[in-house]
Amino acid sequence: MACTLIIQSVVGQGQPNLLFVKVSGSASECSKVNVSIICTGTHAVTHSNVMVTNGAWETTFTEAEIKLGGCLKCGYPNYPITVRANCADRIS
Repeated sequence: MACTLIIQSVVGQGQPNLLFVKVSGSASECSKVNVSIICTGTHAVTHSNVMVTNGAWETTFTEAEIKLGGCLKCGYPNYPITVRANCADRIS
């Protein structure tokens, strides 16, 4: 069976500047996921090997990390947030 990965929630806090972005989801057939965030910048910031526990995973990007990804403000249409995730490994 193939790895199944779902991003269930992306929550940013801070007004007007983002203080953190928490990303959570579920995964099956893998024990770790890689999660990346990018906004207006050219460099994605990645949390590698985020552990999957009981089918769920969660990671929080700090204020410094989201600035590296070009995530500057919260709630503005000119500052979209793109989150990507993939299974880092595969378990049988």
